[in-house]
Amino acid sequence: MKKILMGTTALVAATAVTSGAAQAGETSMDITGYNYTAYGVFSNDAPSDVSNGNDLYQNGEVHFNASTTLDSGLTIAYQIQYETEVGAVSVDENFITLSDSWGSIIAGGENLPNYKTHVTGAMYTGWHGINTNTITNWAGVSTEYGITSEFHTAFMNTYGLFSHDDTDNVSYYTPRISGLQFGIGYAPDNQQNDGGNGAAAIQDTISAGLNYSSEMSGVGIAASAGYIVHGDGGSASGDADMWNFGLQLSSGGFTAGVSYAFSDDDENGPFGTTTNGVNESNTITAGITYATGPYQIGLGYVHGEAEGTIANTSEDEGDAAMVSLSYSLGGGATWDAHLVWRDLQGEVAGNSDDVENFGVITGIAVNF
Repeated sequence: MKKILMGTTALVAATAVTSGAAQAGETSMDITGYNYTAYGVFSNDAPSDVSNGNDLYQNGEVHFNASTTLDSGLTIAYQIQYETEVGAVSVDENFITLSDSWGSIIAGGENLPNYKTHVTGAMYTGWHGINTNTITNWAGVSTEYGITSEFHTAFMNTYGLFSHDDTDNVSYYTPRISGLQFGIGYAPDNQQNDGGNGAAAIQDTISAGLNYSSEMSGVGIAASAGYIVHGDGGSASGDADMWNFGLQLSSGGFTAGVSYAFSDDDENGPFGTTTNGVNESNTITAGITYATGPYQIGLGYVHGEAEGTIANTSEDEGDAAMVSLSYSLGGGATWDAHLVWRDLQGEVAGNSDDVENFGVITGIAVNF
């Protein structure tokens, strides 16, 4: 999940490389990882099934990396990522990478190209961006409004989360040429190591992503366009697809960005799940950050609309904003603080109140 929280341009090279370039015939191994520990307090003007948030939160991973370079020049790298939360220790991602002058091939449980190449408009200050799904750990969600997974589909999120983490797939990425890099991938289903694709809710997924990175007259430019489509399986009853686009401009210590996602889901759930699906959704994010010395400040905003849920076919809307500050403590450690506002407007019959949240989050992230 760190790609959502820490990756802005999500350039593929950062994933393919493990512990540095190895010489021909040389094998290298190392262990990396991160931990984020934070405390948050949220007040909720919401239905009875959403309680006030007041909790300690942890998110961590340990990454085991290995690579070898053959005499032919082909580099073979392997990475396995372990989630470290108490009671939830599990493999997050597990994949192999083959890379050479012709590009790279990634196979295993890893993000698909429309996710990996995406440039988000919700830049991250410290650990959080406005479309990070960790906000729901404090703010909660409301089943009364038919909204149980905002920040987890193309509603309130421009990544599209079917395409992430433990989805077994094979993907190819070109080398970056004149700033451009293209990726295309295929996932038989949404399960890991199941030995077949007959029982999964999502089948035959195709994902593509185009990323551009360059600098013109002292202005950094990062842009992306992605597409994902999958067919139905199991109890699902239709296809689903999503487009996502992003742009960032940077100069001096400033970075500004905007991203957009549109999904069209004919299935009985959001990208193959079975609860609170959306027929169509639109989300736009925008943000700006400024970094000077060890400090970074940021402002982010997201607006989402979802037309149709399992419980109700009317339109749900969501808005959220965040003001953030982070300070580099050195040695891979960063302190951050965030002021968050979120408002969800569900359209389930009989409910007239919004789900509105105000909250403060502060924490320390350590990368090693």
